[in-house]
Amino acid sequence: MITIKMKIRMKSILFLLFLAVTLNAQDNIGPESESFYFDAIVFDNQNSDSSRVDSFFMIPYQSLSFQGTGDVFGANFQIVISVYDTSSMKVLSRSIERTVSAENYFQSLGGTGEFTKASLSFNLAPGEYTLKAELIDKFNNQAYEKKRNISVINFNDFDFALGGMMLVSAIEEVNGKFKITPFLSDNIGKIKEGFFVFFEAYNYNNVHDSVVFRYEVSSDGEVIGVSKPIVKDLSNDINRVYLRIEIPQKLMPGALKLRVNAYKHIEGDSLRESNILAAAQRSIKIEKTLSSSLISDIDEAAKQLFYVATNDEYNYINDAETEEEKIKRFEEFWKAKDPSPGTTRNEAQLEYYSRINFANKNFRSYSKGWRTDKGMIYVIFGPPYNVLRGNDYGDGRGVYEKWVYLNNREFLFMDNTGFGDYRLVRPISVTEKYEYGR
Repeated sequence: MITIKMKIRMKSILFLLFLAVTLNAQDNIGPESESFYFDAIVFDNQNSDSSRVDSFFMIPYQSLSFQGTGDVFGANFQIVISVYDTSSMKVLSRSIERTVSAENYFQSLGGTGEFTKASLSFNLAPGEYTLKAELIDKFNNQAYEKKRNISVINFNDFDFALGGMMLVSAIEEVNGKFKITPFLSDNIGKIKEGFFVFFEAYNYNNVHDSVVFRYEVSSDGEVIGVSKPIVKDLSNDINRVYLRIEIPQKLMPGALKLRVNAYKHIEGDSLRESNILAAAQRSIKIEKTLSSSLISDIDEAAKQLFYVATNDEYNYINDAETEEEKIKRFEEFWKAKDPSPGTTRNEAQLEYYSRINFANKNFRSYSKGWRTDKGMIYVIFGPPYNVLRGNDYGDGRGVYEKWVYLNNREFLFMDNTGFGDYRLVRPISVTEKYEYGR
């Protein structure tokens, strides 16, 4: 028989939702928007009416501005997390500042695929909250933002409950203890070898010796995948649980929901709704990656290789007779240029197409932004260190812009029409190609 207390507990636990990350418009890292990774998990804060929220961050070196010379490069960043209630009132703010060093210039650009990690913990009273996480680069004052919604309950009200779920990309046992690799993103499409979820099961007073877990994956409210029953022994008040998640194959990109139900372990059919002890759920998604986004318009993406491929490479890819062959040649080209082939990120491809994207948004004139003179220089050499603007360069012509780079290289653009059609006038030609780490 299910009690009123149990019904209230079930309803409360179901509020443990971890919604998809939303990015603010200033995050211009590129199509994958991988400026940094952020997750927040709710845990029981023992013997307290509040719950503990642990927030986790991973910041790619590629997102930070390093300064230095020779073999000494450093970056400085701040993370600020602000918590808002349902009336949009800020109820809490925490921040940390970190310094990270790189052994050489290539590493400072993210060429080795490295990340730096950070975490923040704080307590919250039961309620619904929005967490806003900001990454602030202290050297260039660039800021990135992500948000996540959470619900907090008082775990002390229940004999059995589940904490929030963390996605885990790998688990290994070291000296009898589990070492986990958190996956701080909702986008499970990036995990090629499957994944786990980690959560705590609170079995106070040892009410249940064992529990049956079953998870389900749903899309638009329709269940599209259900696991087999998974029995776990629970010998402690606080039990760490790891479940391997099998996602249905060939899912289309979109939002999904992962829910874990905990049932009484009894003889016969445990998997009845009346036997549910608690449940937890979180949002997950399958999102187009940079490569899949490019491949969806492979003809345009292949043409945009103009500033990175040699003439032979460019013609070889664009002359492919079928779309499948063009995709194959395209992927082989970028695989050969991946500076960190052992990771899931191809920093060279990400940087190159983020520059293409920026050029298309900011330099469009009579042609697409990446085809303009400004677009060409930006894609090949990246953002200038300094930009000088004026109305007359001294020869009576129209407005000008001078882009200055740290290697003392300069590019002069003139707009003689007054319509923003800047043309490169010095130097009169550019023969270099894009190179990662330039």
